[in-house]
Amino acid sequence: MDKRLIALCLVPLLCGWHWFDPAARRNAAGMEAYSQGQFGEALQKFLSARGLKPQDAALQHNTAAAMYKLGKFQEALEEFSRVDPESRGVSRRDFHYNLGNTYFRLKQFDKALDHYKQALLQDPGDFDAKRNFELALQQLQQQKKQRQDPEQSPRDQKRKPGESKPDAQPPKGENGKEQKPQEKYRTLLQYLSQKEKEQLKERKRKVAREARREKDW
Repeated sequence: MDKRLIALCLVPLLCGWHWFDPAARRNAAGMEAYSQGQFGEALQKFLSARGLKPQDAALQHNTAAAMYKLGKFQEALEEFSRVDPESRGVSRRDFHYNLGNTYFRLKQFDKALDHYKQALLQDPGDFDAKRNFELALQQLQQQKKQRQDPEQSPRDQKRKPGESKPDAQPPKGENGKEQKPQEKYRTLLQYLSQKEKEQLKERKRKVAREARREKDW
C-alpha cells in the first residue's frame, strides 16, 4: 500500500545563492542526478555541498530526501529533524509532507498523520498530502486491529517474517476510552473533502465561462 505514496519534494533554488556559488552548483548537480533516479550520486553531491554550507537548511532537506530514496529512512528522519521549517528557502508544507512520508515508511503512522495534517493546514488544496493522509489512516487502523487480536497467527496478520509488532499506542478520548483513528481525524477529512468539492465546482465554472467566451467570438 505504501508504494502509492507521492514522491518527496526537493528545494531547487537556494535563497540568496548565485549560480556561480560552488555549493549551489553541487546542489544543482545533485538535483539532476536525483531526477534521473541516481540517488546515490545525488546524495554524494548534496553531502559535498553540505561540506561548504553545513548548516544550510535547504541542503539538509535535499540530503534527507536522497537518503529517503535510498531506503535509509531512519537516517532521513534524523536529517529532516535537523531542518528548521522556519528557514528561508524551505517550504513548511513540503517539510511536513516529507516528514510524513518518512514516518509512513517507518510504520509510525500516527506521527505521519500529524505531519500530513500540518502540510494540509499550510495548503488544504494539496491533494497528494490528502491521499497520503488517507493511506496512513488506513494503515493505523490495521495496526489497531492487530493489537486488538494478538492471538492471530503471523499468516493471518499478513506480517512479514521478522517484522516487529507495532508498539504505538492508540489515542485516548476525553473519557479515557480508546479513540478510533477515523474519529480523531474525521473533522479534517470532512474539511478536506469540502475543499476538494469547492475546487471542483470552481474548475467547472471556469470551463463554462471559457466556453461562453468562445461562443461569443
